[in-house]
Amino acid sequence: MAARELAKLLAVGLLKESLKEGEEELEDITIPVSSSAIRSIGWRSDGVITVEFLARGTYSYAGTRELFDAFVAAPSKGTFFNEHFQVRR
Repeated sequence: MAARELAKLLAVGLLKESLKEGEEELEDITIPVSSSAIRSIGWRSDGVITVEFLARGTYSYAGTRELFDAFVAAPSKGTFFNEHFQVRR
């Protein structure tokens, strides 16, 4: 099994473990990810996705739980980030 596939399974497993039966939404969650640029991805119930970069710090973006789930499951976190989040300069 490739390292990326294993990291994806681990992240999805962490998401599933953090959900309790009957609980619809998580309060807050942060998942470490396998990426050359991104250390972790977080989601808050107030609709904020946080992205902790290896070299640039942590930034917050508006986003849904579905977007967060897709981000965690994406084979390339950097590509997903570039396609779905507008970088402010």
